[in-house]
Parts: sequence; structure tokens; C-alpha cells
Amino acid sequence: MKADIPLTYSPPVANPDIEIIKKTLPAKPGGEQECILQADQPSPRQLVNLSKLRVLVVTAEASWHPDYDWCTVAFLRQAGVDSTLISLKEVNIRGNGHMFFLEKNSDAIADVVRRWIEG
Repeated sequence: MKADIPLTYSPPVANPDIEIIKKTLPAKPGGEQECILQADQPSPRQLVNLSKLRVLVVTAEASWHPDYDWCTVAFLRQAGVDSTLISLKEVNIRGNGHMFFLEKNSDAIADVVRRWIEG
């Protein structure tokens, strides 16, 4: 439960490696990345500074991100952050990597994001 910048948990955490009890979920079928979440007991700590935000994670089939982005969303939800995962493949936008703005169909991807923002 580390990040590039410090995360503010409630109740507070001084050392996440010791104080946050973890559970591991197996990788998704065809994936290699296990998912490490907070254990159900004690109650998962909340990310209080992010709890007022809506977060969107968008994945594409030709990227390596779908292997673990589902876990990122699960972790955020568990920590009280309103998070949504959209797979471009599941909304019939196919073949993309993770550099959406460079794709020929970047306008279609932007439309998916716009609709999420407006929704």
C-alpha cells in the first residue's frame, strides 16, 4: 500500500508495511499479477483525502495495465474512494495500448471519458 507520495489513512498509519494487514487475491485468468488488498479484519483503513473524489481507471486490451488495474480499483473502493473501471474492449473500442492520446481512435476514447465525467 505504497505510493509515490504519502497516503493519509484513517486511522493513521506510520508504517504501512507493518500496520496494514494484507490479503492476496489470485491473478485474473490469463494474468500474472496477484492483487494485494487490505484484509477484511480489522476494517480496511480509509483514504480520507481521496474519499471526496471520483476516480476513473481506463484500460485497453493491448496494454499490460488490465493485468493489475482491476486491483487498483478494488483497493481504492475498499479504502472508501468512489472508483470506476472501464475496459475499452468491453465498450467495443478495440486494439488500443495505454497511450490513448496517440491512438487513431482517441476521440472515441475521449468520448467514453467525457460521458463518465458527465454521468
